Amino acid sequence: MLRLGLLACLGVLLEDYAGASDPPLLRGADTTRMNFPEEMIDGLMEDFAAALERFYQSTFGDPSPVRKYLNVVTRTSPFVVQAAALSFWAYDLDYFEGRWASEDWAGGWRVVKKYVNTTSKSLAPGLDVVALFRRQDECVLSFSGTTGLADWTTNLNVKSLQSLDECGLHNVHEGFFEDFVQFMLGDAWSEGMEEEILSKCGGRLSVAGHSQGAALAEIFATCVNRADEVSFPDLWRWGQLVHPGRRVSTRVTVTGLYGVASPGSTVDFQLKNGASPGGVFPGARLFNMDSETFDPVPWITVLLNFQHAKYQALQLLQPHQVVSHQGDTFDARWQPLTSAVFGKLMSVEHHLGPAYMRRILAFTREVSITILAAQNLSEECLLGGMTPYIEVQVDEEIYFTRPVDAGLLDAVYWNETFPLTTYEPGKAIQLFAWNDCTMDFKMGGGVAGLSCGLALLRHGRSCSVRLLEVQTRLGGRLCTRQVGDVLADAGGAWVHGIEGNPLIADGFITQEDLVTSSGRNIWLHGPCGGDSCSFKRSEEDEVWERRMARVGAVAAASAESGRSLQDGLRDTETEFGPLSAVELRRLRLLEGWFGLPAERIGLLEWDAEQGSMGDFPGPHAILKGGAQLVADRLAAEAQRLGLQVHLGEEVLSLEETEQGVVVVSTGGSMTARAAVVTVSLGVLQSRPDLVRPPLPQTQRLEMCGLDWHPRVEP
Repeated sequence: MLRLGLLACLGVLLEDYAGASDPPLLRGADTTRMNFPEEMIDGLMEDFAAALERFYQSTFGDPSPVRKYLNVVTRTSPFVVQAAALSFWAYDLDYFEGRWASEDWAGGWRVVKKYVNTTSKSLAPGLDVVALFRRQDECVLSFSGTTGLADWTTNLNVKSLQSLDECGLHNVHEGFFEDFVQFMLGDAWSEGMEEEILSKCGGRLSVAGHSQGAALAEIFATCVNRADEVSFPDLWRWGQLVHPGRRVSTRVTVTGLYGVASPGSTVDFQLKNGASPGGVFPGARLFNMDSETFDPVPWITVLLNFQHAKYQALQLLQPHQVVSHQGDTFDARWQPLTSAVFGKLMSVEHHLGPAYMRRILAFTREVSITILAAQNLSEECLLGGMTPYIEVQVDEEIYFTRPVDAGLLDAVYWNETFPLTTYEPGKAIQLFAWNDCTMDFKMGGGVAGLSCGLALLRHGRSCSVRLLEVQTRLGGRLCTRQVGDVLADAGGAWVHGIEGNPLIADGFITQEDLVTSSGRNIWLHGPCGGDSCSFKRSEEDEVWERRMARVGAVAAASAESGRSLQDGLRDTETEFGPLSAVELRRLRLLEGWFGLPAERIGLLEWDAEQGSMGDFPGPHAILKGGAQLVADRLAAEAQRLGLQVHLGEEVLSLEETEQGVVVVSTGGSMTARAAVVTVSLGVLQSRPDLVRPPLPQTQRLEMCGLDWHPRVEP
């Protein structure tokens, strides 16, 4: 916010002086009136300009982050990718010319002519770059965008509009128009670039640019495609004649226009292709806007009623997603509209090279790994119905795990391709193959077990996940039964808080499933307005709420461990008195909720729960179709991903060995890399010999106490 504020204030100051023929602070008369030596004023202005330029360069000026994307562009890349890359290379010509190494690198393009203007345009020095790239008989003229703080005076110079009817320019953004005129009046165009294009580009000239450079590319393409010779006016800046006007040859024809992050450049008029009957330029304008964020530059000028030239617009969403607007449509002319960006976050990063090249590369090319052959597939695994797995890691993070479609024991040739949809240049790729009969095994088919199995299949490094459940159904404590015409839950029934609830966030519970019952946990907090219950709120309930708020405040301010909820309640008696009968009933309900007496519920842990007793925020609800539907949906998704479910199979023992975990059940014996036990503590308490070797003493003590919530040690 500070940086944007500084730029905005600077823009206002510079606008006020932009049209003045005698700007204050820069003329001898003003400095004489203030009795400061002119040399001192000039020195201060130079220091100020240098400081502002350093600020800009430290924020936006480093071109190196985009290089890793530009370096992967080759001759076979789609032309829109090559043109976009050349629009960013215009910022980094020294590196480009020094790095150029082969006929394929950077698409095989080489810099043959360039225009570099360092004429001061404001308080800070300006730097405009136009580079002519050529590959055999094909050329791209690339305009750099904002390269320094001075260019912001160009971007912000929106007070007046300029026209040049002779070459089809009407109501053009004055700052962009002046930069275009300065380039055309310079010697680089007339004495080098035009002749190079006419003699060596074979009639194929594309123009490209990023940001301000894209606007200049649109203006240039419009002008040269309309006239073969144009009379350009005198160019004045800060009361000084920068270039005298003259007649300039414009005999070239633009055959492709490519703008990246282009701002709008004209008001009440659309730039058109004079060499085409329909006025549409071949090529594309690209802008970043996804469901959450957007590049502000293409939008901010639309807000000021500036519109885009007549060519195709491509809205870049997340990688591999793009929305196309044909060149003669309303959307190509005006997007991104304010209605389209409403509710989204404005992101300056989305305007820079890395964000654009990342998405442009993603939607125009496919990176994949192909496994051509496999050897030594395990006969035991294949005969047992097990499937080998392949895992790809990118920069030490698991990218995906996928089963191998190799069903024959003698199938040496694998020939399966794995697309890397979000891979970025420069990341290290590692490949792992799992080809044994070990598996990740889990026991327990309740919600915890199903959720665990789903997580393993989504993110784990396993060749198989098997679930054993002693009952003949899945769901555990979630059990919905039909009683006459009514669905009744025989176990868990309540959704304790719907805000941030992961089952809702992941789509296993929808808003249509929910019937709100209370604003919060009615058993612990008491009723509140609108609750669907017959309880009536009493004055004692109000006292209980205030008392518990004070307990939470005391806990938040205390770093002392070992104190219990009971201790916190005693501390409130001075202010609220002893617990009333209603409050004692609330306390008993709370203790039942935790399965612990108040003197064993830790005060610090109570504060960590923020008084919610493990609930999620927001209203509580029941499910129209019964709680069983949650288990059914979890099971369906896990089985879709490969979860192997064995119902009616009791686990008799688990033994950890050097080879893995040996699981013995009523269905037989197997060895797994790991076992996850999600049965209730009551089952483990009643089966002390289930796990071998025995669990450590501390874990067995925890199980014996049924202590599932942090507690105060007795």
